[in-house]
Amino acid sequence: MVVVWTLLFACAEPVESVETPKESQDCATWYADLDSDGYGDSTKEVPSCGPLLGHSEQPGDCNDQDATIHPTAVDPPRDGVDQNCDGADDCSGATHVESVGEIDCASSAIYVITRSATSLPEGDCVCAVEGDLSLQSSEGAGLLISVSGELKVNPSSKVELPMIERAGELSASLEQFGLAAPRLGSVGDLTLELWDTTPELETLDSFEDGFVRIWGEAVPGLPAKLTAERMVLVGLSQDADLREWTVGYLELGMLGHGTIDQPDSRRVYIPDAPIMLLSSMGWVRTEIEAPAELDTVNIFLLYGGSVHGLTYAKALQLSGGGVELPDLESVEELTLRGDRDGDPDYFELPALTWVEQLVVEDWSPQVRWPNLLEVSEVRLYQSVELPTIERVDVLIDEAGSALTSLLEVGSVECMDTELPVLKEADYASGRCLAPSLETLGDGEGLEGCPECLPRLQYVTGDLTVTGGDVALPELVRTDGTLTLDGVGSFWAPELSSVSGVLVTGTGNTILENSFPGNVRVEDWAPTEAVTWAEVQGSLTMLGTNKVQTAPALTVEHVTANLYMNAPMWRSLEGMSVEEIDGNARWCLKWIANETVLDWLTDTDIGGVAEEECAE
Repeated sequence: MVVVWTLLFACAEPVESVETPKESQDCATWYADLDSDGYGDSTKEVPSCGPLLGHSEQPGDCNDQDATIHPTAVDPPRDGVDQNCDGADDCSGATHVESVGEIDCASSAIYVITRSATSLPEGDCVCAVEGDLSLQSSEGAGLLISVSGELKVNPSSKVELPMIERAGELSASLEQFGLAAPRLGSVGDLTLELWDTTPELETLDSFEDGFVRIWGEAVPGLPAKLTAERMVLVGLSQDADLREWTVGYLELGMLGHGTIDQPDSRRVYIPDAPIMLLSSMGWVRTEIEAPAELDTVNIFLLYGGSVHGLTYAKALQLSGGGVELPDLESVEELTLRGDRDGDPDYFELPALTWVEQLVVEDWSPQVRWPNLLEVSEVRLYQSVELPTIERVDVLIDEAGSALTSLLEVGSVECMDTELPVLKEADYASGRCLAPSLETLGDGEGLEGCPECLPRLQYVTGDLTVTGGDVALPELVRTDGTLTLDGVGSFWAPELSSVSGVLVTGTGNTILENSFPGNVRVEDWAPTEAVTWAEVQGSLTMLGTNKVQTAPALTVEHVTANLYMNAPMWRSLEGMSVEEIDGNARWCLKWIANETVLDWLTDTDIGGVAEEECAE
């Protein structure tokens, strides 16, 4: 038995199958051919292993109600009909010329100009230009169907192009004059400067992955569907629904003519574009309806507005005078910026619960996000108050900000950063005002001002403090090395355990208490004489080839060994160790051994003084 699939149309006769022997049948796809011109409608297909009445094996008919229209039909120019189904009215049979001077519109011929032209001849006899074309009026453009290059319109009166269907690029500076191209459906790039007019481009909806730029004090009637690689629309002065647009990059500027007391309002539905810049000009408040998820979006609403529907963004930048995002829950990269007007910007993000990276740039915004408790990375380049945030993995503050709720941080780089409730950090550097910090992993380049770290008790790694007077009144233990770099005075009365101490830099480091561990002095050059009471361990004095003078240091008591290795020291004048419980060893190539021994004579050396100078 042979099974034949059939498709019934309301206006067609019943389909009959033609039986053929099974071994001779070829199965294929058939297309409904209602006008019997030998070509079927590509959208109406039927699988069959034999011929079907009212069908054809050849697809491609773009009008199955007219037998004169099919892919092999002759397409006469100038009639406004696409007879051969190639998507445009043709210039078949046209005479090709290189310049306007070769054209005779008095004849019955039609012409294609194969090079760029700055005008068209009088009379309507040119159907295409294979190059660029500049027009100031409608003269000679009545039959123009296509321009392969740039069509530049700079009119002195309204330009009407009734037949044109496509152009490689269209640019028009219309001012008060108009442009009518009712059949234009496709261009590459589009540039429109509009001031007191709106162009008539009813069918233009495809830009062949081109770049669209429209700006001025008016915009054309926007198509419901549009395709473009890049779209810049500056001067949107009415509500718009752009949800059916397909664009790679969308830059949208809303225009308002209201006042500060009574701004205009604008409602815009935006598409799901990978990259968007949404801004406003003039006194206008913008209400944006967005997809649930967006990739990269920059929102700058000068006089405020809101974005509804958006719950997730990969990269979001906010600036402007009062922006609300009531539905936003999570952002991978959030950037907050000001608008230069001197007034603080305000952002309302009531549903936000997660941010991977937060960046605050330029001026000082104010923000409310009651449910945002944790951020992976925070970078602050402008002073800002960040409420509610309790946990941050990485915090970099270059502006003196305040994180009043921060309890835990992995790594923090401070610049007068206020951290009033922070109790624990894995790493810290700079000037951190953290009066509650008790435990620190590593500290590098920390400023130990009295108000900085008054409750720091434990450092589980290395601690480096720099500059000025350092006060760590509750510090008990440092498991790693304690480095004093250019420190004035160091006060840590409770310090009972330290792996080692390194003193370096140019500060006059005064140890106001005994050190419970070994002390290493390296390239240290105090500007005044310094006295240390006691080193509860060994004291090592090191100087590189660049240092020729021993530091002006008096140490009253070293409980272990003294070792000096400074090949370029020329003298021990100004340095004195009054009591050494262990051995004294040295490598001082410019100072004779006898001199060193004389210097050590006044010390109480527990062991034997000996030279140790490795080559």
